[in-house]
Amino acid sequence: MTSEKIPATLTLPAILLAALILRLWGVNFGLPHLYHADEPIIINQAMSYGAGSLKPVYFKIPQFVSLLVFVCYGIYYLVLHVLGIVQTPESFGRLFLIDPSSFYLLARIVFGVLLGVLSVFLLYRIAKRIGTRRHGLIAGFLLATAFLHVRDSHYIYMDIPLLCLLVVSFEWIDNIVVRGWKRDYAFMGVLTGLAVAAKYNGVFIGVPFLTAHAMNVFRTREIKKHFYPLMTGSLALLTFALANPTSLIFI
Repeated sequence: MTSEKIPATLTLPAILLAALILRLWGVNFGLPHLYHADEPIIINQAMSYGAGSLKPVYFKIPQFVSLLVFVCYGIYYLVLHVLGIVQTPESFGRLFLIDPSSFYLLARIVFGVLLGVLSVFLLYRIAKRIGTRRHGLIAGFLLATAFLHVRDSHYIYMDIPLLCLLVVSFEWIDNIVVRGWKRDYAFMGVLTGLAVAAKYNGVFIGVPFLTAHAMNVFRTREIKKHFYPLMTGSLALLTFALANPTSLIFI
C-alpha cells in the first residue's frame, strides 16, 4: 500500500463515522413526546396499513415512504413476537398507543440516520467518478456536516429518502452523458419514479436528465436516441404507480 492510498483509506471511513455520529447524536429528541409536526403523518399512515386501512390519510404526499416504514414495522413485530414481548398484532398496536417511542426511533434510524450516511457515501462515489478522489472526499465531508441534512436525518420524513434517490440518479445521468445505453435510460426511469414516489418534487430530476440526454444526442448524432426519454417516462410512471398503489385507487 502506497503512502498516497493510506490517507484516502482512512479519510472516507472517518467522514462516514462523523456523519453517523452527527446523525445519531440526539436522534431520540422529544420522545415520547412529538415535537415535529410532519413525522406523525408517515408513522400513522404506516400503522394504519397494519390496522387494515389501505386508504391514505394524507394525499398531499406520496405513500412510498410510509409503505417502507410499514415493512420495517412488520419486521419489528416479528422480532418482538419471537422475543415474547408481543403476542398478537393487537398487542403490537397497543404498544404503539402506550408509548410510540421505539416506533419513531426505529424509523428515524433506518430512514433518517442510515439513509443519510448512505447519501454521504453515494455522493462521495459520484463526485469521485466525475472528478477526482479529492473531489469525492470534499463532497462527502460537506454533506456529512451540512446542517440541514444532519438536522433532517434526525426524524422520519420524505426528504432524506428523496435525496438519497436523487444522488443515486446522478450516477445514471452521468452514464447517459458518457454512453447513453438503453439500460441507462431504463434505470433512470425507475429511479425517477421512485424519487417522485418519495416526494412529488422529485420530478425535477427530469431537468438534469433531459440535459444529459441532449448532450449525448448532440455528441453522438444518433437519431434513434430521441425516443429513449419516452421509455424513461413510461418506466417512471409505472414505477410511481407500483410504489403508490392505493393512492391511485383512492384519488
